Amino acid sequence: MKNILSYIGIFVLLGLVLFPPILRIVLPEKTKEEKKIDRNSYILSCSNQKFTINTSYEDEKIKMIVIKNKFTQEEIDKRKNLDDNIENLDEQLLDDDTALLKYKEIVDLFDDIKNKTTVTYNVMSDGEIVSIDYSVDEHKELEIDNLTQSMNRQQMYYEKLDFSCSIK
Repeated sequence: MKNILSYIGIFVLLGLVLFPPILRIVLPEKTKEEKKIDRNSYILSCSNQKFTINTSYEDEKIKMIVIKNKFTQEEIDKRKNLDDNIENLDEQLLDDDTALLKYKEIVDLFDDIKNKTTVTYNVMSDGEIVSIDYSVDEHKELEIDNLTQSMNRQQMYYEKLDFSCSIK
């Protein structure tokens, strides 16, 4: 009986010694694959004397739009008085005092979206800020197609509205 237990013990120990080399031969090697995420992130920053608009892109997809309105409350109140007469004014006669009229399209867009529940709206000492986060929601209800174009088209759109733009 002792001989049988000795042989079984030797066989188990031999199995334990040979087990790792056999597994190395039989099982394939695990290759460590490093996942390379090659994403290009850009920020289109456009500004003029009354607005700063930063749009961050990841590849060609918009991640965030931040619009800062630098109008004072006095200028906003003046706009309410001038809104009714905007069709009668010659756009060439616009100067810095009537910049609200010059940027009417952006001002109207800003006023329209700042009270929506899906955007973040903050009032600061130097203006108002609206943040639209596209990583959370697509924001189709905002109807801001003018601000959600590809980076090159968006830059041309802002430059047409007298913004100076840079890409970071």
